[in-house]
Amino acid sequence: MLGYRQLLLIKGVIKNRVNVRKNLDWPLRGWLRLLIFKRLILNTQENIRLSMKTQPKSILFNYLRSYLVIILLGIFSYSNSLNSPFQFDGVIYIQKNDSLKSLDAFFKKYDVTNYSNRFVSGLTLTFNIWLGYLDTFGFHLLNLLIHLSVCILIFVVTGTLAKSFCNKDPSLKINFNLPLLAAILFSVHPVFTQTVSYLVNRSALLSTFFYLFSFYSFICALQAYFSKPKTPFRRLKYLVIFTLSLGLMVLGIGSKLTAISLPLIMTIYYITIQYRANEGVFSLVRRERKLLLIFLAPLITILIQRAFFTKRGLFHIADEGSFTINRLDYILSQIKWLSFYYFKLIALPFNQNIDPDMKLIESISDPKLIIGILFLGAVLYASRNFQKLAIFGIVWFIIALSPESSFIPLIDIVTEHRMYLPCIGLAIAFCAISIQRRVFIILIFLIPIFAINTINRNSDWVSEYALWSDSVRKSPEKARPHLNMARALSLMGQNKEAIPHYQKTIKLRPGYFEAYHNLGVSFSMIGECQKSLKPFENALMLHPKQIETVLSLANCHKTLKNYEKSAIYLQKAIRLKPNKDYIARELGKIYYFNLNEKEKGRLFFRKALKLNPFDPKNAALKVFLKK
Repeated sequence: MLGYRQLLLIKGVIKNRVNVRKNLDWPLRGWLRLLIFKRLILNTQENIRLSMKTQPKSILFNYLRSYLVIILLGIFSYSNSLNSPFQFDGVIYIQKNDSLKSLDAFFKKYDVTNYSNRFVSGLTLTFNIWLGYLDTFGFHLLNLLIHLSVCILIFVVTGTLAKSFCNKDPSLKINFNLPLLAAILFSVHPVFTQTVSYLVNRSALLSTFFYLFSFYSFICALQAYFSKPKTPFRRLKYLVIFTLSLGLMVLGIGSKLTAISLPLIMTIYYITIQYRANEGVFSLVRRERKLLLIFLAPLITILIQRAFFTKRGLFHIADEGSFTINRLDYILSQIKWLSFYYFKLIALPFNQNIDPDMKLIESISDPKLIIGILFLGAVLYASRNFQKLAIFGIVWFIIALSPESSFIPLIDIVTEHRMYLPCIGLAIAFCAISIQRRVFIILIFLIPIFAINTINRNSDWVSEYALWSDSVRKSPEKARPHLNMARALSLMGQNKEAIPHYQKTIKLRPGYFEAYHNLGVSFSMIGECQKSLKPFENALMLHPKQIETVLSLANCHKTLKNYEKSAIYLQKAIRLKPNKDYIARELGKIYYFNLNEKEKGRLFFRKALKLNPFDPKNAALKVFLKK
């Protein structure tokens, strides 16, 4: 039922509308009254419904309900990935990383004043190990919680931006709950499985979380700054929130250096909301130059520090294997694959691959490059007629993508996790689109499709064999998938099946040390030591000081009863690692038992006993020293 206040509202509005038309003929006034009354009833019921929604309790309930939907759909999509093992770089950087095993070891290796070493994400990994050692469930659970927090922040930030731009731009009208739909689609989209399920990408998750949280704090600080009346409490409020935003920005940069783009995003946001049609951008920048310099101060400080106070300089090559990549070729390749890989995965998230075989362009006449340039040019040209919110979202996408996909070459030309932060810009632009109900319903139907596809993709992360067999099938002419597939087979004890993949890796990339070394190990594991000698020797040519390869060669020659060669390699090993007692002990055994050089054998026995007198194996050597 309508309340007394609502009935008075209807009566007053009808009276005003009728008085406007009192000079009309009576029959026409009657029809107009009937039509106006009907319209007013419908409009009033809608207004009452909206006014009820704006009650504080109702707002809180709606937000909590939205959060619950995002969380439940995210858990549903990633529940089958929580027990996946360490994959790929996770074995080296987490499982076998002794500096993460305790806080003391962590602070000895990680310098918290060096923002580029990702100390914040490393600290969370140390926390995971402290809680459950190397149980991957805890690692995956924390990754999922961070992802869900990012999705909730997307809902809050896009909703806040939509309201802010609606007030600034009356032509912008949000017909449906697009911020909630954008957050849900982000939470279940399959393209983000690599970011969430690949434990090494904790840095990308944390960086995005602090990035969004800092940006939201910045929006709240601006609202406090421009609020009225201007009281001392107002000044204290915006100073506290600005400080919070700066602290979160520091944590984001400490998680991953890609968050360095945040000050630029903040500056562009401020320019966007302050821009007026009768005032040029340059006039606005000149008028607000002091405030804009404050926003850009963190970025300027980091750029100056890296340019003048580091050995590598501002635009150093980040990856060891990317020194030979031409910067121009890398930029043009990014433009090509932006259209034919990244956008394709966003629109059609199928046929995903952890290690896609995307190569650098060979010529500027590449058809895909030309199409990519034309496509981006068309988007930029059409953006002239876009709403401010849509333009801001597109700018966010470009700026957030640029640290890893611009003029600083990386060894991986494309990879899925680079889309995590930039796609928030697409979510912002999505909220500025005016869509029809049928389109909204179609987008809702995409939610279960994406969620099921995410579950299917996560099933590839449950084991190394499943992940890399999928990658080998999709990238048959790339070396690294074959190497990791062979490693997965070796861990399963299938060394014979691993050998063809190691050989394929060497054929595709002849200078791959790991392929030669692991091929030798696989041959020796199946009892074919003669065949393992050549791979080990090739590996040693690539890395002459690799102690594992030297010891493997010594062991193979010992198995083949080539004791003199075995002793030569053991002597080389002891020169590389003079403090390892087990090398001295094995060399002593070769001389004492196999080469019948008792004195040399006793010499190395004494050395082993001196290096580690408490080892039972060394203690047993005392018998031979007494003779």
